[in-house]
Amino acid sequence: MIIKNAKVNNKITDIVIQSGKIISLGKTDVKGDLDALGLEALPGLIDVHTHGCVGHDTMDADFAPMCDFYAKNGTTSFLPTTMTADTDALLKVVNADTVYPGAEIPGFHLEGPYISKKRKGAQNEEFIRPPSLDEFSRFKNVKMITLAPEAPESREFIRAVSGKTVVSIGHTDCDYLAALEAIECGASCLTHTFN
Repeated sequence: MIIKNAKVNNKITDIVIQSGKIISLGKTDVKGDLDALGLEALPGLIDVHTHGCVGHDTMDADFAPMCDFYAKNGTTSFLPTTMTADTDALLKVVNADTVYPGAEIPGFHLEGPYISKKRKGAQNEEFIRPPSLDEFSRFKNVKMITLAPEAPESREFIRAVSGKTVVSIGHTDCDYLAALEAIECGASCLTHTFN
């Protein structure tokens, strides 16, 4: 695909895309597939924390309308984010079909269920529980998990999953030292940074 006359870094240029990747920027004599008419070309957004859109909730596991909406609004991929729920409800989401036209779903973000009851926010306290490697191993394609690192089981859990999954500290009542320990174990992100 060739996009003609796109504004990149304040210069009008052409963008050549092959197999979904930009392979060159610069004027070309080849006829383009699209004329950007001098509009700014920006990279697509990646949303790593979204509970739904256009009347659809991630927990319903109906991703086709979400993929369509996000693509039309500049988001190229997203991680559907779960609520704290029972194992079966979480399995329904992470086992759902994710291949639809539009924005891509490279995986999921589990927001809980391994969080603090004191800092649960809108999460359902009934389903908050300590981290479980056994349970987590049943959830496929989880790219990010938000957890509270103060639970005694958290450090072992973080060490075990952080190579494959981004561990984000959030919905937590931990102190500074517990946060540092979680980071040393492999936590590398924050959710709801200032709550």
